[in-house]
Amino acid sequence: MIRKTTIENMIRNYEYEHSLFAQNLSSILGHFTEHFLPDELYEKLFNKYCSVFTSLKPETLRRLHSITAQLLRCAHIKVMIYTSAFNDFAVTGELDFYGFRIQLTPEQRLHYIKHIDELRKNNAGLELKILPNGVLSDYQHIPRPTLFLSEDFTYLRFEKNTPEYNVCIPNKIVLNKIFKEFFTELWDSDTCVSPDSLITHSILSMEILQSETSNI
Repeated sequence: MIRKTTIENMIRNYEYEHSLFAQNLSSILGHFTEHFLPDELYEKLFNKYCSVFTSLKPETLRRLHSITAQLLRCAHIKVMIYTSAFNDFAVTGELDFYGFRIQLTPEQRLHYIKHIDELRKNNAGLELKILPNGVLSDYQHIPRPTLFLSEDFTYLRFEKNTPEYNVCIPNKIVLNKIFKEFFTELWDSDTCVSPDSLITHSILSMEILQSETSNI
């Protein structure tokens, strides 16, 4: 029912690009990914970690980032983000960079979150909501899924210590329907709240962290 893959395979097979251009884009973020990186920070991280992508051309990744950045500036996209994703990112700085877990400096974390704030303020079509608590009470399951949805393409990205096989694509239409209904029910419920206070708090926390580390 679900096909395991990697981001590299998705890029080679154009599935990653397909997911960007599909209609009705929406997502649930349990951890942050490369999608929201500002241009200058993306380039810095790309130059540092590009060697891990042995089978992908550098221009391919840069083109994908350019497409993603343009969509975030003008497209209509619904995004739900777990509160814990902000809290974890502020402390650890871990970012899912095309399936590879990398660590951002306090300065880079602050830049990343400020960019998300700028995007939502400048693009009225970019709707953000915050999930204060988990949606699953059974800790045998993944409590904070990262799920990317669209009209005809859906995929899950899991938090793992290895980039291999941390991506799953549903092979059944019924699964896509279930994920879409799950997203819609959460989006329309009273569970989700405005991101204003959390983003403001996150920026303040990261500014304090950056100040403290710069004084060490």
